[in-house]
Amino acid sequence: MLKTAFLLLFFRAFGSHLEAQQHGVYRSLASALVTPDSVYKLDLIEPDVEALFGAIDQFSNLRNLKLSNVDLTSFPEGIGQLTQLEVLYLYDCKLQKIPEEIRLLTNLKRLAVSFGGIKEIPCFLSDLNQLEVLSLVGNQIKDIPACIGNWTSLKVLNFRDNPITKLPDAICKLTGLNRLVLRGNKIHQLPEHFGDLRNLEILKLQHNELSELPASMKQMSNLRVLEVGTNNFTRFPPVILNFKNLIVLQLGVNPIDEIPSAINQLSKLAYLLLPMTNITKLPEDLHLSALQELNITCNQITELPEKLNRCFNLKVLRFSLNPIRKMLPMKFIKGIEILEIDLDTQPEGIDQFKAFHPDTKIYQPKGYSCQK
Repeated sequence: MLKTAFLLLFFRAFGSHLEAQQHGVYRSLASALVTPDSVYKLDLIEPDVEALFGAIDQFSNLRNLKLSNVDLTSFPEGIGQLTQLEVLYLYDCKLQKIPEEIRLLTNLKRLAVSFGGIKEIPCFLSDLNQLEVLSLVGNQIKDIPACIGNWTSLKVLNFRDNPITKLPDAICKLTGLNRLVLRGNKIHQLPEHFGDLRNLEILKLQHNELSELPASMKQMSNLRVLEVGTNNFTRFPPVILNFKNLIVLQLGVNPIDEIPSAINQLSKLAYLLLPMTNITKLPEDLHLSALQELNITCNQITELPEKLNRCFNLKVLRFSLNPIRKMLPMKFIKGIEILEIDLDTQPEGIDQFKAFHPDTKIYQPKGYSCQK
């Protein structure tokens, strides 16, 4: 009986090791050290740092290293021998600075050092001429050095949740960027030539202190996602009307009071998110045919425009916490799948809507507050 149990445990362990070996992915240092030459990816949570760094030079074919929840006070010199490494993720590793040994990883394409205490971005990262993704989320970075303009291989830059107050003009030289995330900083102005980033497809600037967007951004014809909610915009930024390929526009939690009729020019816009603004009405001729979701929660809108029926693909309509008293006729909202309204003060016509649309999910979000 004991022999059978032992054999079962052995084959289970061997099977797990064999499966990891076949895929080259290891989540156990002990298992990886059995055949270090076959390890292509190490994904370790709370690893034994001393044991890992003592054996790091054995992983000659390692391409992807992810370390999470570990206290790193230094980096081993041997990491420079990982010449095949392409991805290095250090998540919640308590790093106070980016180790200089990283400059030796000349094949590195993705570098993420998140939720540490990093205050400076070192210019030696320019040695990584294949680096495409740089993510420094949740650190203490206040300034971005001008040398960032030399990192022309970058395609994705993520500085979310840092106390950055200003972007250097040199960032406009990163013309290969297609994704830029600056959410949760203290940026109050973008560089004048920010529009030189013509290949940007995704731009996330929520939770900053912006009050306008530079006119040069009209060159960003490839922009598909623009998120600028929770800033200080008092009017709809007119440059947005140039983004003909825009699919997602998040402009909520800004004290804007009007949406221009010209928004209909954004023929590909599928998600228009305008919660918690000062808007009192939508354009009467609103007819965004590609629109799938309209969120106008927490405004002062009293009625919905009748031409909303020309938003043929509208699936989600959120207008709770508005003084709207009357629903649109049934023919105008026949495709709605999710309807968010005030159930306590139901608008006129809601019972008729429920009868004609029994499959539509109708609800009022619980615990939602319009307090900004």
